[in-house]
Amino acid sequence: MKAIFFDIDGVLNSNKFLCNSKGASINPQNVENLKAIVKATDAKLILTSDNRAAAVKEPVTDPEVKEMLDKFEAAGISLYGVIPADTDIAGKYEDYGKNYGIREYINIEGIDNFVILDDMDMGWDRIGLENYWINTENSVKGLSEDDVKRAIEILGR
Repeated sequence: MKAIFFDIDGVLNSNKFLCNSKGASINPQNVENLKAIVKATDAKLILTSDNRAAAVKEPVTDPEVKEMLDKFEAAGISLYGVIPADTDIAGKYEDYGKNYGIREYINIEGIDNFVILDDMDMGWDRIGLENYWINTENSVKGLSEDDVKRAIEILGR
């Protein structure tokens, strides 16, 4: 299985979008960019955001997560899963956080290939994930067309 590990802030939006969006928190263009990766690679979407637990609770009450899921549905893509909670992996590794959550998910689910879409360096190099990380740099755009090309290239290895 191929996986796209993604954050919401700085990937599905940007600082510029949030300032100009009049209350929306998910940029439809960034969802389309994510959809392009999914369609080209048949990779599964795995949420890494801090509010990821809200995406798997019924009913979904977190407004940002609900907006994301609604826009995914409109775009014809869906969330496959979320990485483990920090509390689930605390004590298992020297540290815990998003990077170790991704490592744990890869180990548990037997991921063949993956890409990480995030606007922050979470210490990817500390656990050998730096070659899979695309820095989406959240200031202006979030997930860009260039990021899409790089993600498809990484997932095609």
